[in-house]
Amino acid sequence: GLIYGNVNKNGLTISLCPFRYIKGSSLLVMLKQSKRRQQNQAFLLDKLDMLAIPIVTALNIPSFSCIREGFGENAKIVGGYMATEGITAKASASLAARLLKKEKIGMPKIRDLEKEYVLDWTYFSEYAGDISNVPQNVRIINYPFYDCYRKELYLLGGLFVFSFILVTISLLRTHRRSLMERKNLQMLEEAHKRLTLSMNGGKISLWNIQEGVLEFDDNYVRLVGMEQRRFTKEDIMRYTHPDDVQLLSSFYETLYQSPSMQIQRIRFCFGGKEADYQWYELRCSTLKDAQGEIMLAGIMQNIQNLVEHEQQLILAKQIAEKAELKQSFLNNMSHEIRTPLNAIVGFTNLLIGEGADEIEPEEKAAMIEIVNNNNELLLKLVNDVLEISRLDSGNLSFDIKEHNITKIIKEIYVTYQTLIQPSLCFILELDETVSLPVNIDCFRFTQVISNFLNNANKFTKEGTITLGCRIYKEHQEVCVYVKDTGKGIDDKELMMIFDRFYKTDEFEQGSGLGLSICKVIIERLAGRIEVHSEVGKGSCFSVILSLANII
Repeated sequence: GLIYGNVNKNGLTISLCPFRYIKGSSLLVMLKQSKRRQQNQAFLLDKLDMLAIPIVTALNIPSFSCIREGFGENAKIVGGYMATEGITAKASASLAARLLKKEKIGMPKIRDLEKEYVLDWTYFSEYAGDISNVPQNVRIINYPFYDCYRKELYLLGGLFVFSFILVTISLLRTHRRSLMERKNLQMLEEAHKRLTLSMNGGKISLWNIQEGVLEFDDNYVRLVGMEQRRFTKEDIMRYTHPDDVQLLSSFYETLYQSPSMQIQRIRFCFGGKEADYQWYELRCSTLKDAQGEIMLAGIMQNIQNLVEHEQQLILAKQIAEKAELKQSFLNNMSHEIRTPLNAIVGFTNLLIGEGADEIEPEEKAAMIEIVNNNNELLLKLVNDVLEISRLDSGNLSFDIKEHNITKIIKEIYVTYQTLIQPSLCFILELDETVSLPVNIDCFRFTQVISNFLNNANKFTKEGTITLGCRIYKEHQEVCVYVKDTGKGIDDKELMMIFDRFYKTDEFEQGSGLGLSICKVIIERLAGRIEVHSEVGKGSCFSVILSLANII
């Protein structure tokens, strides 16, 4: 049979018209109906009628069915409300299971099967077009995979594109990193070649210390000619020069205590008993290995040629310095001796010349005083030259004994009270109750302090001169100082005042050897001289000596 309905604004109008009662003229009229009216019509098959299928196809009107027969069999049935094959199979399987289990079910009752709304998307899409027009409780068959999972496919495609971009970027980065690593590897190989050439040319070997074992690299074999590359501390000591064993031992101890670069020169003999000791330079710094453990590593370089060259330079420098010193000594002596001699000869000629009788007695007395002063100056110059010569040659003997320096300073102060200019205030800063034993030559020490006082008296026009003593208990030392309020010494001159024949004022009388002699004397007494000065405010010369006994 055939049922068709019309859809209008007021709703759906259903007309029942069994197909077998449609006359031919009515069928022609239906074929000629406008396409708009055909779109508002639908056919419902209540049973499979093979004659109805061609008519439905020709009319291009959607056909629905309430039976399963013909649905999904290329009959162009859009859908319907029916017991589908799945429902029928499920009911048959349920009945078969009960029968197999031999359940007593009696005579099966005839009843309607369950039904569901079904659409065949192959034909329904020609009329509906969009799945949004399909109610939710309708099952769709032949729905294309692309349409069914469009959102998922879009998401999957987006993920694929995103993944492709990430993979591409990652591959590009990997490729770039690979190029950089290849370039760095080439640079490293080139640097390694250069380092190897430098090490071979410079006779250098790398070494490291781990767990107390000293290990050298392959270059060590070419460097010293020994196959043994691993040494304990005791092993390496056997190849060390006896005079350098203590240096190497101290070097070992310093490595573990100080993280900074350590450098030490040691003499080794790796060629057997007949070979000579050669100089090597050890350099070390602290590193960490892959496990984070402290590792001591460094280089060892043969510097025998360098040391020999240095010794030649030192010898040449000493020879040049001696030659220069001799020339300087002769030049200065010529100048220093000529000055007082000119005065002596000049005034003596005046005193014994033809016009001597015409010179007034007072003027003669002044000339004689000038001659005597220059005689004394010349005598002092000769004595200073002889003394510094004996000091240099080591022929000057020192009578070093234990003396109470407090007593010596007091005696010097008493002696110079009458020698210091009356316009100056002479001060003593000394605790006379404290005994300070010092091993010195009393005469030579007094000579040094007297020189300081003479200079202070010469270069101080007003103010004070202070002779004092203080104790450095922390270092067990005593400091004897002479402080004045004179003109002071410039910083540049402070570096040269102990040089021989140097004078801050070329027109001042004196040989310029006093401070140089003082320095040599104090060094022979195992002490040191310190100077602090400020131009316009004064100077302070200090002698620091070690105490003989602990206070």
